[in-house]
Amino acid sequence: MAQRTEITCIIPNYNGADVIGECLASVFAQSIPCALIVVDDGSTDESLSVIEELLREHPEARLLRHTENKGFAAAVNTGILAAKTPYVLLFNNDATAKKTLAERMLQAITRREKCFSVSGLLLQAARPYLIDDCGDYFSAFGRAFSPGRDKPRAQFDKPAQIQSACAGCALYDRKVLLSLGLFDEAFGSYLEDVDLGLRALRAGYSNEYEPSAVAFHKASHTSGGRYNAFKARQTTANTLLVIAKNVPLAAKICFAPLFLAGLFARAVFYASKGLFSAYLNGLRDGICKIRAYDRAADPASTQCSFRRDLLLSFAFLGNCIRALRR
Repeated sequence: MAQRTEITCIIPNYNGADVIGECLASVFAQSIPCALIVVDDGSTDESLSVIEELLREHPEARLLRHTENKGFAAAVNTGILAAKTPYVLLFNNDATAKKTLAERMLQAITRREKCFSVSGLLLQAARPYLIDDCGDYFSAFGRAFSPGRDKPRAQFDKPAQIQSACAGCALYDRKVLLSLGLFDEAFGSYLEDVDLGLRALRAGYSNEYEPSAVAFHKASHTSGGRYNAFKARQTTANTLLVIAKNVPLAAKICFAPLFLAGLFARAVFYASKGLFSAYLNGLRDGICKIRAYDRAADPASTQCSFRRDLLLSFAFLGNCIRALRR
């Protein structure tokens, strides 16, 4: 008789034939039972044949397919809609989980009232004594950041409230996720998790960081490393969309000098990496995404309150100091 499970692990895959094996093995080895859905997002490598072979001994696992690459947000949404469990665990195809990952996340999300998501501790696979991500924040510089990035794990060994969970290793309350309108597919890839976390905060939920839920990550394996043209273009465009969707009008006006300073700093940084043209294309894409955004169709815009928006605006300002101290 199959064990009852509270969690469906959803793994989006794009050209991850060389990493998906380790990822799936770590999911199958979890200390509590987890349903599994792999969503292949239009891979052009040997991913499909590799995944089919790996799932042959696990007929209960499901493989869903996109015929074309639609991006991270669309891929995980496909999995979330197909899931039947109360919670969904999103996990990157280039990550491997410790055996207790799902168990520790489930304990964390069920012991906190109105908790929407739990972000695990993602360590760098090549340097497992350093953090890749431990929850994310957004600042009035128009910058999303993880305060623990590249720092020793011992500095972030306590649970904490965060602004958003890193969707590369995060557990979500599926019912709340559906009520918020899922991940915004306009983001494609990058910062869709920051947007979702901020929408949850505005709707009155919390996001938590659980350091005992550990995984190891080969950062940006699919997109080509930490700094590349695709990531530069996407993050630039999506930063503008995060601001448009989640920063109140009064705060946009007050923070305008900080936003502009952040855009200038980003331009200088990407120019130093030979990615200035990608940055400019990202600005153009971001403006197009803002024009296409329909606030009336966004569930979070109807669930927020003046008080929550005010507190979040002050948090964005405070996060400038946190970002500068990194």
